[in-house]
Amino acid sequence: MLPLLTLATMTRFRIHSGYYLVILYSFRNLCGGFK
Repeated sequence: MLPLLTLATMTRFRIHSGYYLVILYSFRNLCGGFK
């Protein structure tokens, strides 16, 4: 097993999930602002 590869994969996944959370949060605020 390569700890470095696992770390890179986890970091990449964390960054992607972070992007999705930001997009979801901003989209929710946008919808809330229109109401």
